[in-house]
Order: sequence, then structure tokens, then C-alpha cells
Amino acid sequence: MPTTKDPATEPRSRDADRSQLAILVAARDEFAQHGLGGARVDRIAERADVNKRLIYYYFGSKDDLFLAVLESTYADIREAEKNLHLTDLTPVEGIRRLTEFTWTYYIDHPEFPETPLVMEAYLEGRLWVLAPRSDSEMDARKAEAAGVAKLHRAVDLWLRLRTGKADTAQGLVWRGRIQVFENEHAKGIFSLREALVLDPNHFVARWHLAMAVAQDSPTDAARHLETLLAREPENYPIRFGLARTYRMLGRTQDSQRILSELRAIRPNDPSVLLELANLALDAGRVDDATPLVTRVLELTPDSPPVLLTAMRYHQLANHPDEVERYRKRVESMQAEQQKQRESAAPSKP
Repeated sequence: MPTTKDPATEPRSRDADRSQLAILVAARDEFAQHGLGGARVDRIAERADVNKRLIYYYFGSKDDLFLAVLESTYADIREAEKNLHLTDLTPVEGIRRLTEFTWTYYIDHPEFPETPLVMEAYLEGRLWVLAPRSDSEMDARKAEAAGVAKLHRAVDLWLRLRTGKADTAQGLVWRGRIQVFENEHAKGIFSLREALVLDPNHFVARWHLAMAVAQDSPTDAARHLETLLAREPENYPIRFGLARTYRMLGRTQDSQRILSELRAIRPNDPSVLLELANLALDAGRVDDATPLVTRVLELTPDSPPVLLTAMRYHQLANHPDEVERYRKRVESMQAEQQKQRESAAPSKP
């Protein structure tokens, strides 16, 4: 004979389900804001509008409640992934869709213990793609407005989840780099200086700050780079950055010495060859610049800085036709870059 449920127990069961769900939602928010160590059961009970004893009755302890929150959230993400229909997409599009989905899900669920690690990997990877060199500008073809906004969201979440001094300094470094890449130099420099106040030994913060201030304050840039070079005397990028800065300051002999040392290490480094060419042109030594300009044009024929140096070289060599040819190429590339920046900019309502 089939058993029948007691109708009187069904409302109690529904009430229990609602209470547990309310507790899980409240606990998720509490853990997201304060972490496992800082979360308080009293606040969870208040958020869920339940008696604290009910939390212990359903979940046992705060650690068990944290585990239940994670299990619930992971179940949600697996269920949500099913709606992506990845098997209907090409492999490349499927990976892109899954990556975008995963990033968004972690942003929306900071209670995941690995969320800070995901943000760190995303920021480092994305910043490297946008600007592989610390002194390069953000690639307008890759830096769409939505992507930059995601970088800022990732930094904001990192700073909210990681409140220690070292982690805060790291977050400010990322923020400063993004701001510099957006041509918000003053804001970027401020963020990088804040990072150094928190952690004076932060190597990357001092390096990016030196690059950010080099044009307007080469003396400050040289001071930062000399500090870094004292720590890592064989660091190639720092030596090159210092050589460029010395050239800006008119310390041509120091710049020449470092660049010659670097050229002995990497004879075909376009950046080194370009700086050596500019040093020769600064001194009016057109003949010395000739093989350098020729070689760097062979290596990087479409680089705007190289084209500008080539135009300068032909001006000093009194080759008006060549000057005009390079001028047109530079203007064409600048117009194309402007179009890319405009297409990447957010549309106005």
C-alpha cells in the first residue's frame, strides 16, 4: 500500500528550504566581503533574518557553511556552462566563449577562494598582450573599451579581496599600468607612486614609474633606474632604459657606453640600434648613423619611431625626396592608428 506524505509536514519542509537558501545567499555575501577568517555568523544570521542557532542546526559550523557555499556555487557554474553550447562552436570561438564566461563568473562570485588568483592571471596575461614592453603604448587594435573596463574591474576586485600591504601595492601597480596605457599619465603616475609608498622595494612599480615619468622628468626616471640597476646590474631592459634616459639628459657618453655594451650582447636589437642612430644624429654624425638607420629599417620597416628617425636622418643628409616619402608613410600610419583608437573608444549615448 503506497505511503502518503503528511500534508502538515510540507509547509515545514518548504520553510526549511527557504531558510537554508537565505542562509547560503547571506553567507556567500559575507564570505565575499570578509573572507573565511573575517566572516561572522552573527552577521550572516542578520543578513538571512534567521536565528543564529538555525545556522548551526543546518550547517554545523562556519567552516561547514563555507564549504556548503562553495559546493552550491560550483554547482551553479557547472550548470551555467551547459547553457554555453560549446559543442556548437568552432574550437577557437569555444575557447573564447568559455574564457569570457569563466572570467565573468569569477568576477560575480568573489567568494571563490581562487578568485584572486584568476584575477592575477587575467591581469598579467592581458596586460602583456596589450603592451609586451613596459614603455610601449596600448595596442589600439586589442585594447577595446570593454576589455579595458574589465581590467579595471579585475583590479578593483583584487584590491577588495586582498587588503594586505604587499597585495594592495600590487593592485596599485596594475591600476597604474592600465592608466598609463590609457594615456591617463597623471593618474597612472599617482597610482605607481602610491604603490612605492606601500612597498619601496617593489621592483616592477619602480620600473613602470620610471618609464611613465621619463619624458617629463628624465632626472627622476634616471634616479629610479639607477636604484634598480644597483639591485640587478645585468638587467638588460633596465640598462637600455637608463641609456635612453641618459640621452634625454644630454649624458651622451654614458648613453653611448651602455648602448655599446648592449649591442655586444644583442647585435641586432632594433631598439638599441635606433638609440645609437639617434645619438649619432644628435651629434650631427650622419655618416655614423647611415649603417645604423639602414639596418634598423631592415629589421623593423613599419615601426613609427624608426620611420621618424629615418625621416630625421634624410633631413640631415639633405635628401628632400626621401624626407617626403617617409613623412607620408608616418602620416598614413598615424591616421590608421587614430582610426583604430576611435573604433576602440566607447560610443557616446
